[in-house]
Amino acid sequence: MTLITRYTDHSVHHEALIRRKDKQKLFFNVISKQAIKRHLIASLAEILSPTVAARYSDKEVCVIAAGSSEVVQMREHLQSKKKILETGQEDFCNAVG
Repeated sequence: MTLITRYTDHSVHHEALIRRKDKQKLFFNVISKQAIKRHLIASLAEILSPTVAARYSDKEVCVIAAGSSEVVQMREHLQSKKKILETGQEDFCNAVG
């Protein structure tokens, strides 16, 4: 086996491995997207359809819109910080000018 033949064989093998890895990555990306669409996004159409949403009570709509209790607490905390900062900014602007 000559040096050129060995180099060519190695090069072809290396390119085949690269193509295989690319195809494998593409395969997993496609499968992941299909699984997400099938199990997560497809059910959103049913949940958010106007006919279903019209049957929700006001309390159910508030619960869905609010999110988890951690999110509600964080929102309240950040809103209070925002109010403090806005008040401080107004006081500063009044003092300066």
